[in-house]
Amino acid sequence: MNTLSIQDTIVLNKSLRLPPNGIICAHPQRVERIAREYLSNVCTHTDYRGYQIYVGSYLDEEVFVANTGIGAPAAAFLLEELVAFGAKRIIRVGSNDSSFKDYTLTLVEETTLPLGLKQDYQLKHLHKVRVNDYLSFMINLRAKKLKIELNAAENQHIDGYYASYRERTGSSDMETGALYLLGQYHQIQFASILMSYPKHGTKGEYAGELKAREIEDQGITLALHSLI
Repeated sequence: MNTLSIQDTIVLNKSLRLPPNGIICAHPQRVERIAREYLSNVCTHTDYRGYQIYVGSYLDEEVFVANTGIGAPAAAFLLEELVAFGAKRIIRVGSNDSSFKDYTLTLVEETTLPLGLKQDYQLKHLHKVRVNDYLSFMINLRAKKLKIELNAAENQHIDGYYASYRERTGSSDMETGALYLLGQYHQIQFASILMSYPKHGTKGEYAGELKAREIEDQGITLALHSLI
């Protein structure tokens, strides 16, 4: 197992430390919203080459929130740098890319993996990775305490967002596979919480949908409470 050194990183700000626990998202506006609406004493850790990372406090515990960009390769790139900076516990808060059927919040119990990353990391024999046991326990425990309805599902990794899009069922995601593969490879704690809602509209991500915003609030709150 090889771990990148801080001096060999390209994106993260080498002059600032990073807390060990944090959230990753592929949506920059979601990252900004978490930093703005959920964290206190927020500072910008990194804003470079399309990657934004903020550090702040939630219930007096310091956490980071980071934009990975879209897709497994972009997520894997940033995950390597986060681990190099000492990240030990990471939860992805993202959206389910399957065809929308109902507003739901899902914990990914197991996922298939990106073929390219498996080859690059010489893990061709690895077909699926399960969620980290500790984080799975904590997320389910917090969901019960917060009275948040949480489903559990196996995730199907996708690289081509528009490839056979309408054929997908269950849970599909582009970044979860990278997190689970790299999480297991580097032996950190990892989990992915996916939201299902109508993603696109002429007015933006939520198209004014209050229910979609409610699902996102639940996902963010659940992730933050599970990190601290």
